[in-house]
Amino acid sequence: NGMLRVADGIESLGAVIANTLLALHAHPEQRRRLDADHGLVAAAVGEALRYDSPGQVIARVARDDLELGGRQIKRDAAVFLALASANRDAAVFENPDRFDLDRDASALLSFGKGRHSCIGAPLVRLQVEGALKALLEAGVRVEADAASLAWKPRLGHRWLTALPVRLAG
Repeated sequence: NGMLRVADGIESLGAVIANTLLALHAHPEQRRRLDADHGLVAAAVGEALRYDSPGQVIARVARDDLELGGRQIKRDAAVFLALASANRDAAVFENPDRFDLDRDASALLSFGKGRHSCIGAPLVRLQVEGALKALLEAGVRVEADAASLAWKPRLGHRWLTALPVRLAG
C-alpha cells in the first residue's frame, strides 16, 4: 500500500506538470502573464490543478445513510466523487472553463478536503512550482496541438502519454 502511494505520487507529479504546461499553452494570455511575473507560479499550479486535475475521480465509502442530489445512498456503499466535475462547478467557480491565474483556488478539490485530503498535497505543490519555475526560466514551450495529444487509458486519471516541448535558445 505504501509503495503504491509513492509510485502514484511520482507518476501524478509528471501529470500535473504536463497538464499545467498544456493549460498554459492553450491560454497564451495567461502564459504571457506568467512569463512576465514568475511570482504567479503558485497561482498557476493551483489553477492548473483545478482546470485539469490528473486525478479525476476518487472513491469513498458512505459512513451513514444519506440523500444526495435526490438519491439515497446506503451506509457502507461505494461512492465515486467526480473531482474534475466539482472543480468546474459554475456555482463555485465563475467562468469555470476559463484558465485564470487570478482565481481563488481555495475551493479546489483535486487533493480532496478535510481529514481525507491527500497528505502529499503540499509536497506536490512545492515540487510542481519548482519544476514550473525551472521550465519557465529555460524557456520551455509546448509544441503540440490538442488533436495530436494522447491520454493514458487509466480510469479516473487524466495523464498525457507524452507532451512535446521545445527549449528556447
